[in-house]
Amino acid sequence: MVDTRNDMETKALGRLYICQNCAASIARVMGLGEGEEFSKLMDASNRFNHMEQEVESRNRTIKELRSKKRELESSIIERDQTIERLQGRIDSMEVVFGKMESDMKAVTDSYTHDTFA
Repeated sequence: MVDTRNDMETKALGRLYICQNCAASIARVMGLGEGEEFSKLMDASNRFNHMEQEVESRNRTIKELRSKKRELESSIIERDQTIERLQGRIDSMEVVFGKMESDMKAVTDSYTHDTFA
């Protein structure tokens, strides 16, 4: 869009803006832009605008992906801490159960020895 910086006579309409294609048509009608070179320039301008939009879209995608990556990394750290904490509890329980098993074996051995002796 081109801002003509001209206010319309009726203030209700405000400023006058002209799109790029209309500006090109006006230039052709006025004899300011003619021929193959003008068409090439318009095409290049359109391609540039399209590429600019693609770059902006990709930059937004990159920003979103980086944000998701930070979230996932944080989640992985939390899970690793949970796993470590739970592994500690399992290790403690294995020690307790091992002690209980050896105590039970001692009681069983004692009972068997006392009963059949």
